[in-house]
Amino acid sequence: MKVAAVFLAVGLGASCAHSPVRPQTQPANPQAVVDARLAEADALAARGCYVCLREAGEAYAKVIEISDSPVVIRKALENNLLMAIREIELRLPDSGADRRARLLADRATSNYETYFEALQALGTPIADGGRPYAEIQRARADRRDLAIQLEAEWPASPMAAYFYISTAISAAEILTLQPQLPAIANTHSEDLSVKYRLQAFGPAFSDAESHALLAAEPRFGEVHFLLGQRAILNAALMTAHKELTTAHEALPESAAVARVLANVEMSFARYPQALALYDQVLAAGPDEPAHLGRAIALSYLKRHREALAVLAELLKTPQSSPGDKHYWSAWNHLQLAESQPAYDEARAAMQSMANSDVYRIAGIASYSLAKAAEARGYFESSLNMNAADCDSLRYLGLLDSADRAWPSAATRFTSASACYRQLIDKLSAQVAEKRADTSGLLAGQIASLESDIAEARSLVEQTAHNADVSTRNAAARTK
Repeated sequence: MKVAAVFLAVGLGASCAHSPVRPQTQPANPQAVVDARLAEADALAARGCYVCLREAGEAYAKVIEISDSPVVIRKALENNLLMAIREIELRLPDSGADRRARLLADRATSNYETYFEALQALGTPIADGGRPYAEIQRARADRRDLAIQLEAEWPASPMAAYFYISTAISAAEILTLQPQLPAIANTHSEDLSVKYRLQAFGPAFSDAESHALLAAEPRFGEVHFLLGQRAILNAALMTAHKELTTAHEALPESAAVARVLANVEMSFARYPQALALYDQVLAAGPDEPAHLGRAIALSYLKRHREALAVLAELLKTPQSSPGDKHYWSAWNHLQLAESQPAYDEARAAMQSMANSDVYRIAGIASYSLAKAAEARGYFESSLNMNAADCDSLRYLGLLDSADRAWPSAATRFTSASACYRQLIDKLSAQVAEKRADTSGLLAGQIASLESDIAEARSLVEQTAHNADVSTRNAAARTK
């Protein structure tokens, strides 16, 4: 057996030694390889979605490894610019696209400085941080100058068209932009980035066109974001939640998507979900509306001390939404039975807002502090704005009782009792309607409504009893 094995080994060795030499495979035409890989990158870039642009960026980087021709450099550079502007618009984390674009610009044969200036401008909110009016006006003028410079360039490439549209909208150059939209669409009819940017411009939005974009590229999370925002405008919150959830799944790091979805979650009384989304937004950077939304979510979750801490921080910059900030501070103090700070915050809120809610809170805080005349004025102001403010009717009855104005008190309590009954009927109808939904989205709303119904029922009995007592007292006085 060993001999056979030796002979077998020798035979195989001899066979290999004397086998004919195969001709080596000739390398493909290097330019053909470049062209094929460049075509693949171009196809990805033309898909338009942010995920597509990111994949295209990786593909262009591989092409650059084997070719640094001006065409390859230009296409890679413009793809990075598109990624960078999309990251600004969607508040996505910086992928380094801007930096890569600047490095490529040093090797490009054309000047891209205006596009980098546009990125800088678009990345800085005009009214950020309570900037002085004169500074805001200068920023707007700078954007108009950029739009004028970019206007002549939009036929050159989809990137150039995208930047022109975004900058013109930001500069409020709508009358100049709108007549050019058909020509822009026709010139870049194959590029989905341009189609998307046109859809993102409100007057050009088309539901059919947006869905056609999704049919052409299902990964276009940005389009779901547009559809969600449009649904909010149309008060179709169930649709908005569906579209925004899909957008969030496609672009989970987008702070812009997260904030709008958080607002919708708030409308469904899904406060834990909203709070998590607001936290995500704030982790990405300062965001005053998200910060205020977080405070309101904490308020509804009965985390009153945390909410007050957030509101105190927000009130360090009172230039924006001071009324809302003071109102929610008053509301939280009232939940903690802290009448004096609730009173102070409500009065501060009234300096910049006037509605039934703030007058009612001011009235309750004033009543708790025994400021009867002031409380009466606030409750009456609330009722002038909202005749169905049952609580203000009830408190006015209590004030009349304290003044021994029994006929007036009886009328107030009777009206309040009827008001609460009507409220119960209204809220019960809403609960019945919402129970028909099977999505589970309305569970928070239903629970909140049922809590309000239970409270209203107890107040029906209380105000009815007070009305009877006031009526008897009034009758006794007339004897």
